[in-house]
Amino acid sequence: MKTIIAAALLLLCAACINDPKGGDGPAAGTEGGECEHHDSCDEGLVCASGICVRPPDGNPDAGGSGDTSSGDDVSEPTDQGSAEDVGGGPDLPETPDAAQDAAPDVPTMTGDPPTCEISSPMDGSTFTFFAEVTLAATASDPEDGALDGDAVTWSSDVLGPLGTGTNLVTVLERGGTHVIRCTALDSDGNEGFSEISVDILSPIARIFHPSDGETRTAGSMVPFVGRGDDAEEANLTGGALVWTSNIDGPLGTGETFNAPLSAGMNVVTLTVTDSDGNSADVSITLNMVP
Repeated sequence: MKTIIAAALLLLCAACINDPKGGDGPAAGTEGGECEHHDSCDEGLVCASGICVRPPDGNPDAGGSGDTSSGDDVSEPTDQGSAEDVGGGPDLPETPDAAQDAAPDVPTMTGDPPTCEISSPMDGSTFTFFAEVTLAATASDPEDGALDGDAVTWSSDVLGPLGTGTNLVTVLERGGTHVIRCTALDSDGNEGFSEISVDILSPIARIFHPSDGETRTAGSMVPFVGRGDDAEEANLTGGALVWTSNIDGPLGTGETFNAPLSAGMNVVTLTVTDSDGNSADVSITLNMVP
C-alpha cells in the first residue's frame, strides 16, 4: 500500500514540475511552454520573450549560443547579399563630372566661314569729317551664296556700328584714323570679315576769297575770307584762324580781314587749330605785280 501511495505522489510532483501553473498549456521547456533562458528549453528550441520557440531555420543556435537573458526576441536573419555585394548597395547611375554638368552647351559651328571683301573706299583714303563716305563690299558664303542686308554689317573702331548691307553711305563725323570693318554672317552662325583704315580730317581750313592764282596790284588791300571747322567744336573763330604769306609773314587772324601784299608770287596760307591742338591748313597763290 505504501508503495502505491509513493508512486502516486511521484507522478503528482512530476506534473507540478512540468506545469507549475497547473493549467492545460504546453509544459515549461517544451515548444510554446515557458522558459527563462535557452538552456531551459528542449533541444532544438530557443527561449524568446519567455516562450520556447523553434528557430525559423531549425538551428537551435539561432538565438545565440550561451544567451541566458530572458525575453530575447528571435528575428529572422537579414539577407546581406552575396560576398560581391558586401558594403555595396544598389547600383547607382554614374555621376558626370561637376565641370561637365556646369558647362553650358556650346553650339558647334558647321560649314565654311563667309567672306566680306571691301571694294570702297580704298585703304588709306582721306575724307573730311562732314563728307559722305560710300562703303561697298562683296559678301558670300560657300553654302548660302551671296550675302546682303542684315547679314553684312559695318563698324568703326571710333564710332562703333555704322549700318548694314553691301552698300552703305555714311558720315564719319569724328577726326582721326578709323579702322572700318565689314563683317559677314552666314546661316550657320559663322563670321568672316575684312578691314581698311581711313583718315578723317578735323579740323579743316577753307579759303573762300581771293581765288587761287589771281593777279593783283602789289600794295593794294586784299580782302581775305576763310573758315575753320571742327567735328567737336563746329565753327572755329578769332585767333583759331591765322593767315600768313611766304613773303610778308603774318597777315591777320579771324574769318575775314583786309591786308596788302608785297610784289611777287605770294603763297597765302590759312591755318586753323582746335582746342585739342589739332590743326589743318590750306594755301592759295596770288601774283602781286607792281
